[in-house]
Amino acid sequence: MNDFLFNKNIYGVAYYPELWDIGEIDKDISRFIDLGITTVRIGEFAWSYFQPDEDTYRFDVFDCALDKLHAAGIAVVFCTPSVTPPRWFTVKYPHSVWVDCNGKAMSHGSREHVCEANEDYIRCSVQIAEKLAERYKDHPAIVAWQIHNEINWPQRECFCESCAKKWSQWLKNKYKTVDALNKAWGNRIWSMDYPSFETVVRPFPTPYLHNTAMLTDYTRFTYENAANFIGYQAQAIKKYTQKPVTTNLNRIFYLNFSQIAEKVDFVSLDDYSEQTGFEEQTLQFDLFRNLKKDVPFVFMETSPSHGGCVMGTSKYHEPGFLTAELACSLFAGSAGMSYWVWRQQRAGCEQLHGHILQAWGAPSLAYPRVQNTGKHFSLISKVLRGAKNKVASVALLYSDDAGTYFMHESFGQVDYYRDILSSYKAILKTGATVDVVPETRDLSEYPLIYVPLMPYVSETLADKLYDAAKKGATVIFGSYTGWRTEYHTLYV
Repeated sequence: MNDFLFNKNIYGVAYYPELWDIGEIDKDISRFIDLGITTVRIGEFAWSYFQPDEDTYRFDVFDCALDKLHAAGIAVVFCTPSVTPPRWFTVKYPHSVWVDCNGKAMSHGSREHVCEANEDYIRCSVQIAEKLAERYKDHPAIVAWQIHNEINWPQRECFCESCAKKWSQWLKNKYKTVDALNKAWGNRIWSMDYPSFETVVRPFPTPYLHNTAMLTDYTRFTYENAANFIGYQAQAIKKYTQKPVTTNLNRIFYLNFSQIAEKVDFVSLDDYSEQTGFEEQTLQFDLFRNLKKDVPFVFMETSPSHGGCVMGTSKYHEPGFLTAELACSLFAGSAGMSYWVWRQQRAGCEQLHGHILQAWGAPSLAYPRVQNTGKHFSLISKVLRGAKNKVASVALLYSDDAGTYFMHESFGQVDYYRDILSSYKAILKTGATVDVVPETRDLSEYPLIYVPLMPYVSETLADKLYDAAKKGATVIFGSYTGWRTEYHTLYV
């Protein structure tokens, strides 16, 4: 891990030199300096530029951009472009596309349209990551690598044939024998026993309802596919460089954050909260700070003015909001904050999204606010450089695995994230400080531990909580805790 993260140097923006005339780079760099921008993130949507066909590679625009950015003293987070597989890929590998629960295959034309369990997709994604890492392994501008972009959003589980094969193997690895699976899931009910792992269905629509045990395991299977996909690219990059790797996440993505955190060197988050949802943003800071102990997170994406797409826009930020979220993220333990997007998209579906520069090159209404916030960044980051966050007075346990239970057994009223947020807000009103922690975290330092919405409490977690209580901690078990087994069944 280099010192770049620990020194809180990141005041950045997402930048797409492949979309504009190469002569714009010098103009953009001048404006970066004017705004106090220290870092740019590039490359995450450029697969068709880097690889116009399977046997051809080109890098000239990015070679030029990296050299110019480095000469200006601006650092780069270089991204792998696997989120946007190009058309030649889906033409050659048509069975790679993501399939929904009704068996409908997604079309090319957006992003995240290919299944991350598909071996051709994995192979080609690793290949382009390796090509980029090999070419730029020694470039002094690059301080970190971002893998993919916003994985598992907006889609959830995939039901393609690649998943069918890997599902059978995943179950075999977990349960060893089909008799063990049948017993764990309670498949004697309604004669749902399976004669072999290969005959276990994917949860396609049925006349009534599926077994919750199968649904929860299929979601876990999906989450592991995503984590493995990130891990394969991380390994590919590490063959050539030891610069830290990350991937950008958000609280609403269909993922197990702890699994993803194990695959990367530091975690990054995207957040587009408005003023009325500021606690949602701080909850995310207090969670992501604790996914990698003693390693700063990066606030990788926020809007300079508002969120938006061709379906509409969110409310424009009030004056001072950018500075407030910057300061909040830095005090919460981030290495800095970055905007999406530098220049307004001239086409596509996000033309209405907030931006710093208009499509025709003029400053937007957000420009002076970004500039003002840049001045605050310079002051605050210097004060906090090298600082570490203290352990909070309350640990609020958070579990993406627990969230999968409520995806499939909600009683028509439980929304895991919303209800965790309610608990978080209630604790904040007492004046307490909060660490939102995964169940894998060491809990021995906390005087009060709150455990709500945890359907399955593992023996490992129970032992940690018991040990903390013996040492003097108060442990509170909240609603919907401890009433299901690890297989999403009832205790007998």
